Amino acid sequence: MRDYKNLQGQSGVKRYAIADDAMLVEFNRGGIYLYTAAMIGEEKLEQMKQLAEIGQGLNTFISRHVDQAFSHRFD
Repeated sequence: MRDYKNLQGQSGVKRYAIADDAMLVEFNRGGIYLYTAAMIGEEKLEQMKQLAEIGQGLNTFISRHVDQAFSHRFD
């Protein structure tokens, strides 16, 4: 997993990993979440990937547009 740049310094995202049709996101509060294109749609997944690479806006996007639509949570 790669460290999230967190350009604004207040993100809840700690690290992430990107695959073709999925993405793992680790949050500062704990837990690693798997988001898949099958669960959230290809468009939202691609947006999440872009925000992760930029290092800004990922936590807000997840809160507003994806929320509990993750495929799996790892503790």
